[in-house]
Amino acid sequence: MDVFGEVVRNHRVYFRDAVVHAGHALGLFAALKEPRDATQLATHLGLSRPRLLALLDVLVLDGVLVAGSTSTPATTQQVAAGFWKSSTSTSSGDVFAMVLPDNSYFFYTRVGGGYDALYGNLVVATGTSILSSTDGVYFANQNLAST
Repeated sequence: MDVFGEVVRNHRVYFRDAVVHAGHALGLFAALKEPRDATQLATHLGLSRPRLLALLDVLVLDGVLVAGSTSTPATTQQVAAGFWKSSTSTSSGDVFAMVLPDNSYFFYTRVGGGYDALYGNLVVATGTSILSSTDGVYFANQNLAST
């Protein structure tokens, strides 16, 4: 099973919104109103050309930017979700985590030629800030190990 592909398929809107948010935060959409080539645009925004091109590619592939269009996409609401890396390493390396706006989570660490991953949904106890999960799925080296 392709664990990373599953996360992207299920949360594509979140990733699209994050890219649009990044474009607004960088001033990209305002800067596109003036004619500039990629090198000039990267310099204007203080970005490296390869990183700018990667951002532009995603915006074009998602249909946010269309050649010849002068419309600016609406800003997106960002929620308390994000990407984290462990501050200490385990015997198998660093642990990475992502919590998405719908309270689903994804923890993973590199193991040999694959990954160990845990994916599920967080549940917030009513009237508290206590989080738990009752439906996690664990993949050992990209093979379903247990539910």
